[in-house]
Amino acid sequence: MAKKVSTSFKEKAIVILDGYQFCSASKKKVIHDNGFVWCEGNTQCKNKACSTRLFSRDKEAPQDEPDSWEFEAKSNIKIRAKDARVYHAFCVDKIKL
Repeated sequence: MAKKVSTSFKEKAIVILDGYQFCSASKKKVIHDNGFVWCEGNTQCKNKACSTRLFSRDKEAPQDEPDSWEFEAKSNIKIRAKDARVYHAFCVDKIKL
């Protein structure tokens, strides 16, 4: 059973998660099955410019620190789960430079 992930950093002005701007927590589930992990298909985020993406962090990393989250995959892309990682889906917008 996945633990609820704190997203207290959502109240900061602009939050950057590994090259993405944080919009909100996603309502889509993160699925763990047969050693793989992924987030369900894309959903409408509150901000229509944002999309659901899968992120992870070390289990020991602080929950409320955005720098600890790393981009893993787009929606519906299965990746091998790593034991020492916590996974969560966020609504984000890719930063365009």
